[in-house]
Amino acid sequence: MGSTGMDNETMNPRMNSTTLFAKYSIFLMFLSLVSCSKESSPTNTPKVFSLETSVTPSNAGTVTPSSGQYDQGETVEISAEPNLDHRFLEWQGDANGTENTISVTFNSDKSINAIFEEYPEPSMELPGYEASALPKLKIYVDVGYQIVDEPKNPAQMRIIEDGERTYAGQIGIEYRGSTSQGLFEKKSYGIETWDGFENDKDESLLGYPEEEDWVLHGPYSDKTLMRNAVIMRLSNAIGRYASRTKFVELELDGSYEGVYLFMENIKRDKNRVNITKLDEDENSPEEITGGYILKIDKTAGDNDAPGWAGDASYPEALGFRSVFSAFGDSLEYPAHGEKRPEETYILYEEPDWEDITDQQKEYVETYIYDFERALLNDDFSEIEGERAYEQYIDVPSFVDYFILNEFAKNADAFRISTYMHKDRGGKLKMGPIWDFNLSQGNDFGGYRQQPELWIHEYNQYIPNDTWLIPFWWERLMQDPKFRKAVRIRWQALRQSELSDSQLFGLIDEIQRYLTDDRAVERNFLRWDILGQEIWGNNFVGQTYEEDVDFMRQWYVQRLAWLDAEIATFE
Repeated sequence: MGSTGMDNETMNPRMNSTTLFAKYSIFLMFLSLVSCSKESSPTNTPKVFSLETSVTPSNAGTVTPSSGQYDQGETVEISAEPNLDHRFLEWQGDANGTENTISVTFNSDKSINAIFEEYPEPSMELPGYEASALPKLKIYVDVGYQIVDEPKNPAQMRIIEDGERTYAGQIGIEYRGSTSQGLFEKKSYGIETWDGFENDKDESLLGYPEEEDWVLHGPYSDKTLMRNAVIMRLSNAIGRYASRTKFVELELDGSYEGVYLFMENIKRDKNRVNITKLDEDENSPEEITGGYILKIDKTAGDNDAPGWAGDASYPEALGFRSVFSAFGDSLEYPAHGEKRPEETYILYEEPDWEDITDQQKEYVETYIYDFERALLNDDFSEIEGERAYEQYIDVPSFVDYFILNEFAKNADAFRISTYMHKDRGGKLKMGPIWDFNLSQGNDFGGYRQQPELWIHEYNQYIPNDTWLIPFWWERLMQDPKFRKAVRIRWQALRQSELSDSQLFGLIDEIQRYLTDDRAVERNFLRWDILGQEIWGNNFVGQTYEEDVDFMRQWYVQRLAWLDAEIATFE
């Protein structure tokens, strides 16, 4: 049948209305979606919440940031900074905690109050204290904590120099020392600078290169207060790094604690012991050669043995024992456990015993064994000939270490607090020096105190001491070549850094510094020990001046004896 000329919509009215209805429905759905999208868009915009802070008491400190607007779910660090005379206690309101810095996540408006407490002033009369030139360290242990031997517990520290605060922050603090901790009322402390979350944080304190590990040494039996400072400064003067030192006065929890020596701790660092960092994954033949810091020392604080027994307990994890005795013969019995006098243990300091790998342990132990065997086997027949032991040690560092310890006649020399280090690809070096409290005449009477005789011959005079001197030094002193090196270096230093004028000038300078501002007077008001015998004392002066004069006269005799003895070294 031919077309009539009519389209399908005209021929099918029902289909036409259905199609129009469908199109209309789709249009309505579109409008609905658009409308819903427009209506819902504000709900996708993050909410904004406000921060308001306050300080109690007012003007006791500041909070950073003090106010602001923050998106929902945003996390912000908020810090409390006390002023010169206050310490931070806690947060109140919409946050809580006792750490200076906290993290706050915004899911509502926040009103936070920082609570501070005024530092108590020392109750005792301290003449000239406010005007003193010595920096002041004010340390306040956090609420709920106390100072123990280990671990470090949180505290707040302020450093005041010339009336201005130069540091304010959180630290960790612990007691340090072995014999001194058990015997002396005036304690020494190890401190670390921390961030607000008790993580180590490098800081520059008192003008020294930034680090996180520091020492507050409290001179007690050394009533001159200066023996460690004198030797450390002389070591740096002759080109051998030693801990930089500065005298300060300490307040601890509001109690005046007297004159302290603020010191760098011995650490691997470009500004301290400048050796390569050795990581756990560095065990290739080249990498494994360094860098290491090793020490010969007591083990107090590094083991689980309590009290005095902890000084001489040497578990395998801490280090290794020399194959040879203090007298150079082989040891035939098993190592580790309670130390016998003739044993020499070499402890891991860097990397420490928790991080050093088995390969690194094996390398260090083998290196020391090879050095010791070479030293024992050389007959020194050729006076100027090459020495086998010279392949392993940096001889000039051994010479300087020998000179400084004999110069001061350090009773702990070579056997306790004895550090050495080895850089990657380098030889073993002695140092840095450490711990000269029992030296320069401040020691028990007899051999250890008198200005004559060699301290490296300790084993001959006190053979039953638990810590004897390794055979290294007696053997080196049998070598004419080493003795000649000592003589040449000694005579050069006696014309310069170790001359009478420089030594006694340094002693006079320190004495003036500590007495002009009456720091000595304040120290002995706190510690009334002048004229009393303290453990280790042989000479007991009735005044501070008498103690300093005794040390000065002891040096006059010591230098005369050393000059005469060393002049014979050919």
